[in-house]
Amino acid sequence: KLVKSTLRVFPLALAVTLSFLVAESNSTLRPQVFSLLFLSMTIGLTLSTCSLVGRMCFAFPLFVIWQNTHPSLSLALLALGSIFIARLVKSATRNKTFLYPPLFLGALATLSQLVTPAFTDIFAIATANTEISRNLLHISEWMPPWDSSVRDAMLPFWLVLAISLALLFRSHFILRKACSTTALFISLFSLFPCFYHTR
Repeated sequence: KLVKSTLRVFPLALAVTLSFLVAESNSTLRPQVFSLLFLSMTIGLTLSTCSLVGRMCFAFPLFVIWQNTHPSLSLALLALGSIFIARLVKSATRNKTFLYPPLFLGALATLSQLVTPAFTDIFAIATANTEISRNLLHISEWMPPWDSSVRDAMLPFWLVLAISLALLFRSHFILRKACSTTALFISLFSLFPCFYHTR
């Protein structure tokens, strides 16, 4: 039980540590730091053993604060979708209620994207921001990873990613670790934003 409890709080502890490291390197608390923290809290909440109602009640203010601090709540949908698919793959002989937490939290995260002063305009604003940052200002973190302005800087990222995926595949297919399927799917699905921009 102690080991399981430690594993549940590990994503949150890791997020707090990484957040402070990122903040220290930039000498300020950037919105992206909160996004990283909220993402890890969402994953920890989804994998927790609390009641679904309790998790929904905690998740709603979390999602609203996240969307209004740094509008990247779509990352929660990516993580929750990954967990849902991972559980779907593993749930052939299990109770289907196993699928409810990521499904209902995903629906809540979808609706929470609208709980901003911009309401439905938030999507048009995000699209315009991307186009201006990439096409007009040529800000490096918004460029695709194969762009010449960021290609060299992205090499350490791809190296670390390759090592991480190799370890996950080894854990899943060779060591047959029971908890690795979810981590594997989250890692694979989290690659999609990496091919959109380096941010």
